Amino acid sequence: MLKSSSWRGKSRFNVARDPIRLSTSPESVARFRESHRVREDRYWFAVLGAVSARKNLPLILDALRSIDAPVGLLVAGRFGDDVLDEERQRLLQMSREGRAIVIDRLLSDEELDAAVAVADCVVLAHSNEGPSGLLGKAAAIGTRVVASGAQSLRHDLSAHEALGTWVPLEVGELAIAFRQATTQQRPSAVLSADSRSFTTALLR
Repeated sequence: MLKSSSWRGKSRFNVARDPIRLSTSPESVARFRESHRVREDRYWFAVLGAVSARKNLPLILDALRSIDAPVGLLVAGRFGDDVLDEERQRLLQMSREGRAIVIDRLLSDEELDAAVAVADCVVLAHSNEGPSGLLGKAAAIGTRVVASGAQSLRHDLSAHEALGTWVPLEVGELAIAFRQATTQQRPSAVLSADSRSFTTALLR
């Protein structure tokens, strides 16, 4: 049975968990922070990977409006055609104000991992069900997660409650989770970056 990297449970069958691979180092994280001017006086939420409508960017933007603390939003990854001009304009305005960093292109593995490490909190507000490789990376690096929407994310995150929280896909619920995240310390890494659990199960 193929499962997400953070899956914890029982199965009648051998379970192969998604491998976690990290291609980053303290030096690459520092380069990413410097080159994209990720200021350390803000709490940075991040939406990473392919940016499409299923990641509910408008809800995230609306939820961030209600936070009084100095926060920023890092959006890094190739934008899909279903991302509306209105959302792009909102991000552009936030970028001008120093409250957003937008990288609209395909990231290298090293850049993606550095973005997870630089962020204070990775936001996974997904409309679709399925495992998230970003959840595994955040769990292996030690970056807080706010997940929302998909029940699969709720299940996977429940095995690592110290890593973050899951909430329903609503603006008010996301806003509460975001405010709570800004008051919490960075979590410890709860998963190892390896592929043994995947390859061992396949070879049995």
